[in-house]
Amino acid sequence: MSTTTISAATTLLTTVAPIPIILDDSLSGGSVFTLLFFTALAIYFGGGILLRRFMRGAEGLEMIPHYAFWADLPNLIKEGIQFTLNGCEPVITYERI
Repeated sequence: MSTTTISAATTLLTTVAPIPIILDDSLSGGSVFTLLFFTALAIYFGGGILLRRFMRGAEGLEMIPHYAFWADLPNLIKEGIQFTLNGCEPVITYERI
């Protein structure tokens, strides 16, 4: 059994393990960020869909906010990866000449 004093004024931990385990019940920074990110994403898409549906009368894919961007996102990611792998130099293609 080991006794470790973290702060003489506040806490004395006694454990069977050589290093005391301090349990913290609060959320980590990553957890808070993840919760805020997905909450904002839900508000963005949910609010955008409701706004476009009821204020503009959109239907189907027209209801998705910034649909053209989201539809083109896979191509943008692919081009970004190609640009990075090419040493950050533009790809010379026949269309560019």
